[in-house]
Amino acid sequence: LRGQGPIQKRLSQLGIERQVGAVVPHFAMAAQVVSQTDLLVTVPSVIMHQTQDVYGLEHREVPFELPQMGLSVFRSATHGDESGVRWFVEQIATACSCLSPR
Repeated sequence: LRGQGPIQKRLSQLGIERQVGAVVPHFAMAAQVVSQTDLLVTVPSVIMHQTQDVYGLEHREVPFELPQMGLSVFRSATHGDESGVRWFVEQIATACSCLSPR
């Protein structure tokens, strides 16, 4: 199961196979792709709530338990301690601290 995401790991544990119909570089693009196809997408619920009305999608909870997923911010080891970068990282942390699924 190494190298698989949490959805695929859990499906494998449950003995469920899936067929991947599309891969997008970022989950923010998934809603648009799904709205134009007959596919399903698994994305963080915060993203789904922000886009479901825009693209006319229905929201359903995943029918099995998944581990909590974290959010990481990477910054330059050389320039990451500059005041502007520190400020920006603080802004991201503040914005993300209030995110939670509905």
